[in-house]
Amino acid sequence: MTYQEMKVTIAGNSLTQFGKRILISQIQFSTLEAIFEVDEAVQRKLDLNRRTEIREFIIDSVAEGDFYFSPFIFSSRGAIQEVPVGGELPPGSKIYILDGQHRTYALISAISHLRARKETEEEIGNFPEAAKLQNQIDKLKTYPVTIQIYLNLETHEERQLFNDINTKRKEPHNGLVMKYDQRDEYAELTRNIARILESKMEIEATLSRITVRCTALTTLTIMRRCLIALFEGNVTAKTGKANYGDMTKAEIINTAT
Repeated sequence: MTYQEMKVTIAGNSLTQFGKRILISQIQFSTLEAIFEVDEAVQRKLDLNRRTEIREFIIDSVAEGDFYFSPFIFSSRGAIQEVPVGGELPPGSKIYILDGQHRTYALISAISHLRARKETEEEIGNFPEAAKLQNQIDKLKTYPVTIQIYLNLETHEERQLFNDINTKRKEPHNGLVMKYDQRDEYAELTRNIARILESKMEIEATLSRITVRCTALTTLTIMRRCLIALFEGNVTAKTGKANYGDMTKAEIINTAT
């Protein structure tokens, strides 16, 4: 039986936020994939480069451990009925993405890429690697997604909320990005090098630049720029995967240090 033919119960807690009813829940990604929809009248066009960047982060992360996403935001347009255990979505109904479109499609794309790789490994007889890839696929399909679903927004309210989410919020300070960003390979390398060198020099971990009142020799942000220039000869803005050539992990660490 498909999700189109059956009622979906979404366990969670309902509350009122700014006069609007909202359901907060956590569901497996496989369930979310079956019940979400994108309304292009509300959403912006999918940025394929951004989807690819997030997909690569997901694939790398699931192979090594865990990764974390902030809550996804949806609108049910009155389809979800509140019940004591959360909400019920009638057969054939959908919830519409307001925030999380690129992360959702990146997860879908990551699963698709892993399946293709698994088939290749099976065809060449590398069944241990195929089994490992299947474990990663299963992990993504059961990945727990935290969601906030607005239950009764009008279309113009959805557009307003989407606009507020994407234009009113401020991007995190560069210093904080350097301390916590798990998607940027150069940021991760910079943090590792900073730990190696912390006994030899003072490194500013929060500010993005040195000030006259700062006693540090350099900052994480400056170190990242230097490492990109070192390995890639690139002194402009850098996005996407790092390019270390044919260097091993040990060689990368030694050269960077």
